Amino acid sequence: MIGKFRNILMILFSALTMLSVTSCEPDDWYWDAWWEDSSWETDRRIEEALMGRIWSLTYVEEGYGECPYRSGDEFYFGSNGKFEVRGYENFNERGRWYVERSRVVIDFPNQHDEDLVGKIEDLTRHFVALDVKDYDYGSRYYLEFKR
Repeated sequence: MIGKFRNILMILFSALTMLSVTSCEPDDWYWDAWWEDSSWETDRRIEEALMGRIWSLTYVEEGYGECPYRSGDEFYFGSNGKFEVRGYENFNERGRWYVERSRVVIDFPNQHDEDLVGKIEDLTRHFVALDVKDYDYGSRYYLEFKR
């Protein structure tokens, strides 16, 4: 009898534990600590890698919603915080950019403070991959660039 009671308690405890660590809420990837050393120094290294260069978009993968960018679009990250996109069919955008907590944040002159937030998935001198949350389009997509 005690053995059955103990087994039932173990099953209930296991079920309760599993339910307490699962969630229907989406992951908050926006500020997760994907880089343990996320700091001012890390942000500065990211800025230096992107700054003053034209990056050509080579790959687009849509997650959900619309992505306004196409392969071949050119992104420019100016040293003065200036940001420009020269895109297909004269789709051009201008705004400001900065890096915060290892995320590339782009702000266009409209109602949002942060229009695009790109989590850096990979970064080298000649390659960058961003997982982007687009607040203007209500979408999420993945972009790869080459310099």
